[in-house]
Amino acid sequence: MFMAFSADVHGSESHPHSDWLRALFLMHTQLKLMDIGQPYWVYEYLVHKSPTKNVQEPNLYRHYVASTFERDGYLYSLSASTLNIQWGEMGPFLERTVSSFRLLPSTDEYVAPYKDPWRFL
Repeated sequence: MFMAFSADVHGSESHPHSDWLRALFLMHTQLKLMDIGQPYWVYEYLVHKSPTKNVQEPNLYRHYVASTFERDGYLYSLSASTLNIQWGEMGPFLERTVSSFRLLPSTDEYVAPYKDPWRFL
């Protein structure tokens, strides 16, 4: 695991937690080929979160798993997450969900986003 990003949350003196840092830790990434030869990326990462009213724990992390496809220069992603402390129970379900994400092959009715950005597939 390595830290991929770290930044000040708000950077504002008026925010009560302006000195807190939010960090993202990339845990795993993999380029795969679908059964039709289309490449997609699967990645897993942790994000350090600020304590909430319900969870006051200072070392609170959210565990994400995601999959991304590219078509016509546009990225299509599905991301799922849960609190890291719930990953043991929820992780396998979220991994199966994300791994099932696929773009269907284009049909004659397909309009690329750059041709009509307000039309959703």
